[in-house]
Amino acid sequence: MSPDNSPIDLTPSIVAYLTDRAIRTAVDSLLQFKISNMPPGLAVHELGEYLPARAAAELTRYEYAQALHRAWWEVWGSKVDSLWVSPDLDALQSAEQVVTVEGVWKDKWFSLYQERGSTFLYTFVEFNPEAVSIGYSLEDDVAPLLKEAIGPFVWHEDGNYEGWFVATWPMSIARPDFDWVGVQAAASAALMQVEAYFPR
Repeated sequence: MSPDNSPIDLTPSIVAYLTDRAIRTAVDSLLQFKISNMPPGLAVHELGEYLPARAAAELTRYEYAQALHRAWWEVWGSKVDSLWVSPDLDALQSAEQVVTVEGVWKDKWFSLYQERGSTFLYTFVEFNPEAVSIGYSLEDDVAPLLKEAIGPFVWHEDGNYEGWFVATWPMSIARPDFDWVGVQAAASAALMQVEAYFPR
């Protein structure tokens, strides 16, 4: 069940993962083992319970990636000017952008860059049970081109968000009152700042 004003539909498995600590712990526990390995000590007679549980956990992992991609598309992807070109997935992965299911699951965010001549626009969406963050950075081959924060965004010089403008909403994306309007307004203002960098 997604918030009434949500532009994305969260699947039941994602809502459960984000809102139910016991389910989250069980899913994380199942997914700590590579799919090619069985958990140590698992008995043959336990396979009947393990296999469907593992299947549900894998579905949650893929649906998490799907939800983050949808959120990224609604926040950034559908609003970026058509002058920005998206590289192919191989190039994005080579540049360590988080677009794979494994990467999204590990980092709990989706990020990519788009090109406009020799300028790069990096954007991301991140969510976990406690918060939602969105971020962007406009760069050339040398350094970030914008450093003046606008609206709810904060510029980060170090840490996990080094080189990003980041805005965070300290609530679960699964809450009925999640502030989608605020998120989308912040992203629109950020993209106006990006476009203002380029002379008309």
